[in-house]
Amino acid sequence: MDNDINNETSSVNSENSSSIEMCLEIAKLEYEYSFRRAEKFDNKVYILLTVCGFMFVMFMNAVSNIGEIDIFSPLKSNWILAYDILIVLCVTGMITILVRLVYALSGLKLKRHDSNLIIKRNMLSSSPKAIARFTIMRYEIARDYNIRQIDRRYTSLEKSVKILVALAVLLIAISIVSNFAVKI
Repeated sequence: MDNDINNETSSVNSENSSSIEMCLEIAKLEYEYSFRRAEKFDNKVYILLTVCGFMFVMFMNAVSNIGEIDIFSPLKSNWILAYDILIVLCVTGMITILVRLVYALSGLKLKRHDSNLIIKRNMLSSSPKAIARFTIMRYEIARDYNIRQIDRRYTSLEKSVKILVALAVLLIAISIVSNFAVKI
C-alpha cells in the first residue's frame, strides 16, 4: 500500500514538474513572439516609408505645372484657391506622416528577461519548481510590457495608414484641380 502511495505521489510530482516545464516553454515562446512582432513592425514601417516616397514623387508631379497657371485670371480664382488649400493640406499631411514614421522607427525599448535575477535573489538553492515559477513570472511581465509597447506603436502606424489614404485622395484632387486651373 505504501508503494501505491509513493507511486501516486511521484506521479503527481512528475505531472506538476512537466506542467511547470510546459508553462515555462509556453512563456518562452510568447516572450520570443513579442520580439518577432517588433521586427515585423519595423518592416511595415519601412514599407510605409517607401510608399511615402512614392507619394512625394506623385506630389511633385502634381504641382509641376504650377508655373503654367495664370494667377491673375479672374476666372481661375476659385480653382487657384482650391488648389492652394489642397497643397497646404497635402504638405501638412506629408509632414505629419513622416514625423509619425520617424517616431515609429525610433528606438523601441523592450524588456528582456534578466536571468541574473535568480542569482541576485539568491534562488540557486531553491527548488527547480520555484525557479521555474519565478522565471515564468518574469517572462510574463516582460512579455506583457513588450506587447503594450508594440501595440502602442501599431496604433500609431494605423493612424499613419489612414493619413496615407487621405494623402492619396488629396493628390488625386490636386491633379484634378490643377488640370482645371491650367485649362480655364
